[in-house]
Amino acid sequence: MQQIPDRVKKVGGRFESAVSALVVALVLCAPGRVAYAEAEDTPGYVALPEEEAPPSDGVKAADALAVRPVTFFNSLFSTGVFVVSLPFVALDPALSVRKSREELVDYPFGYTFKRPLGEFGDTEW
Repeated sequence: MQQIPDRVKKVGGRFESAVSALVVALVLCAPGRVAYAEAEDTPGYVALPEEEAPPSDGVKAADALAVRPVTFFNSLFSTGVFVVSLPFVALDPALSVRKSREELVDYPFGYTFKRPLGEFGDTEW
């Protein structure tokens, strides 16, 4: 019987863990959709306009457990990009350091820490 090399076993393990992570993410996102579908079928259900409807608990949980950590690391990464690009932006009169800071530092940190839980719209905080 032929043996499987160790490097092939390692690749298979990574693939299996990636598939497992995808399945877990899909399972966590599914309950919010199911609950929303059931609410519309309930007698006496009145839909609020989209801008007035508060986020559901499932959306808030997904935001707190999945979106906020990702946006936090995105904020750190974009701050690093700002620090690295700062000398080039400061030397070019056509570029603005303030605008660069707003886009690469202020907006990502605002989206992570100032945005209300469960609201994903592009609003000012």
